[in-house]
Amino acid sequence: MLLFTASRSKLVDDSLYILEKMKDLNLKVSTQSYNSVLYSFRETDKMWDVYKEINDKNEYTYSTVVDGLCRQQKLEDAVSFLRTSERKDTGPSVVSFNSIMSGYCKLGFVDIAKSFLCTVLKCGLVPSVYSHNILINGLCLAGSVAEALELVSDMNTHGVEPDSVTYHILAKGFHLLGMISGGVLEVIQDMLDKGLSPDVITYTILLCGQCKLGHIDMALILLKNMLSRGFEFCSIIPYSVMLNGLCKAGRISEALSLFYDMEANGLRPDLVAYSIVIHGLCRLGEFDMAVWLYDEMCTAEILPNSRTHGAILLGLCQKGMLLEAKALLDSLISNSNTLDIILYNIVIDGYAKSGCIKEALQLFEVVIESGITPSVATFNSLIYGYCKIRNIAEARRILDVIKLYGLVPSAVSYTTLMDAYANCGDTESIDELRSEMKTVGIAATNVTYSVIIKGLCSGWKIEKCNQVLSDRKLAKCYQVLGDMESEGITPDQITYNIIIQYLCRVKHSTEAFEFLKKMYSWNLVPTPATYNILIDSLCVYGNIKKADRFFYSLQKQGVSLSKFAYTTLIKAHCVKGDPEMAVSLFHQLLDRGFDVSIRDYSAVINRLCRRHLANESKLFFRLMLSQGISPDLDICQMMISSSDELLSWTIKSGLLPDQ
Repeated sequence: MLLFTASRSKLVDDSLYILEKMKDLNLKVSTQSYNSVLYSFRETDKMWDVYKEINDKNEYTYSTVVDGLCRQQKLEDAVSFLRTSERKDTGPSVVSFNSIMSGYCKLGFVDIAKSFLCTVLKCGLVPSVYSHNILINGLCLAGSVAEALELVSDMNTHGVEPDSVTYHILAKGFHLLGMISGGVLEVIQDMLDKGLSPDVITYTILLCGQCKLGHIDMALILLKNMLSRGFEFCSIIPYSVMLNGLCKAGRISEALSLFYDMEANGLRPDLVAYSIVIHGLCRLGEFDMAVWLYDEMCTAEILPNSRTHGAILLGLCQKGMLLEAKALLDSLISNSNTLDIILYNIVIDGYAKSGCIKEALQLFEVVIESGITPSVATFNSLIYGYCKIRNIAEARRILDVIKLYGLVPSAVSYTTLMDAYANCGDTESIDELRSEMKTVGIAATNVTYSVIIKGLCSGWKIEKCNQVLSDRKLAKCYQVLGDMESEGITPDQITYNIIIQYLCRVKHSTEAFEFLKKMYSWNLVPTPATYNILIDSLCVYGNIKKADRFFYSLQKQGVSLSKFAYTTLIKAHCVKGDPEMAVSLFHQLLDRGFDVSIRDYSAVINRLCRRHLANESKLFFRLMLSQGISPDLDICQMMISSSDELLSWTIKSGLLPDQ
C-alpha cells in the first residue's frame, strides 16, 4: 500500500527505496505494485529496469511500456515491442494500440495511425470509442474534418456509439478550421437524438466559432439553446464569449442586456465580463456608460486590472479628455498600483496624437524616473508626436534614442517617419530609411510600401510636373511593386488606391483601369474609394460618357457604390447641361436610402442655375420640399435669380433676403 501510494504520488525516489526495502525483507512485491512504479517511470529509461524485475507480467504491464515508449516518441520501438512482447495467450490489447495511434496522431502522421485501426480489427479486437476519438481528433487537427465525420458514421459498423467527447472533438475541429456554420444546431440535435447531452465546453467551443465568423445571430440562438437545457448556472465563460462577440460586432446594447441577464440567471459578472463590456463601450465611444460600469465594478469590490484601466484611459484619450486621462493615471500611481508601460503608453500616445509633445515628454520622464523600461511603442508615439508638429529632425533623433535603450526600432517606427517625409515630398530621406531598414533586418510591411509609393506619388503641384518627371515617378512605383512581390508582400487596397489616384491626376486613365484589373486578379476587393477616384477623374477630365458606362457596369455587378460616386456624376451632368440624367441619378440616390442633406440639393441647384436651367432647378427645389427639407437663404437667392415668383414665398417663410 505504501509503495502504491508513493508511486501514484510521483515520489519516485521514495518508491525505489520502498521497493528495495521490500526485497531486503524478502517480501513479495505484487505485479500491481510493480506496475505502479513502472507507470511512474514510463517516460524515462529507468522503465526497463523495473520491467525486467516483474516476473508475472500482465496486460497492464505491456500497455504501460507501450505507452511509455510512445510518450518518449519512440514509436517504432513501441510497435516492435508490441509485436514481440505481448502475451501469446491474449495477444495485444486495444489499450496498447490506442497509445500507438495517439503517438502517431500527435506527430501529425494520421494516415499511419489509421492503418493501426485496421490492425486492431485484424487481431480480432473491437476498437473502443476512445480508439475512434483518438483518430477523429487527429483528423480534425490535420484539417480533414470531412474524413473525421466519415469515421463518426463508420463507428456504428464497429458496434460503437459516439459519445459526448466525440462531438466535443468535432466541435473543436470545426472551430479551429473556421468551419462552424448553421449546421451546429444539427450537431446538437444529433447528440440529443443519441441520448447524449452537450456539455458547457461543447457549447462554448461552438459559440467561439460562431462569434469568430461573425455569425452573431446564430451564436445567440445557440446560447438560448444552451440556457434552455438548464446550463444557465454552470459557467460564466459562455456568457463572456457571447459578450465579446457582441461588442466586436458593435452590438453594444445587446451586450449590456445580456450582461444584466447574467445576474438574473444567478451568475455574478466577474472581472473578465466587466472588462469585455467596458472595453467594448470605450471602443464604440460610449464612454459615459463605460465609466458608470467601471464604478459599478469597483462598488461590487471587483478590482479592475490593467486591461480595464487601459480601456478607460483609451476612451478618455479618444474623446480628447487628456486632462482626465492624466488625472486617472496619477490616481493609479498615488494609490501605489503597480503600473505597466502599456498604461503610460496610452496616455503618451494620446498626447502625441493631439500634438501635445511637451506633455508627452513630461510623462516619458515620469516613466524613466519610476524605473519602468519604455517599450518601442513608447518611442513610436513620440516619433508620431514630433511628426505631427512637423519637427521631423527631432523625430529622426528619437529613432536613434530607441537603440540607446537596447531596443530595436520596429517597422512602425520607420514607417511613421517615412510618412512625414512623404508629406514633404522628400523621397531621398525615404530611400535612406528604407535602406537602413534592410541593413538592420527589419522587414517592410504593406503599410511601409504604401507610404513609400505615397512619397513617390506625392501631389506637390502635380499640374506643374512635366511628363518626363511623371514617367520617372511611375517607373519607380513599378520598381517598388516589384520589390514587394519579391518579398512575398501583396499590395493591399490602399497601395493600389494611391497609384490609381496618381495615374488619374497625370491623366493616365487607361493605366489606372489596368491597375483596377490587377486588383481583381489578386482577389482584392476594391474599396468605395477606388471607384470614387476613377469616376471623379473621368468626370473632371470630361469623359462623362465613360464615367456613366463604368458606373452602370458596377451597378450590374452588384457593387455597393458610395454617395460620393452618385453626387460626383450628378454634378457632372448638371455642369454638362444634362438635367434629365442628373434627376435620374438623384432619384437613385434617394431610393438607395442615402442621407441627402440641404448641401446636396444646394450643389445641384447652384449648377443648374448657372446653366440657366430654371425649370430643372425648380424641379429639384420641389423635390427638396417633398423630402421635408426646408431651403436656406442661399438656395432661395439662387432660385430667385431664375424665378422672381419665389421672392414672396421666401419672405413668407421668414427668410430675410439681402439687397
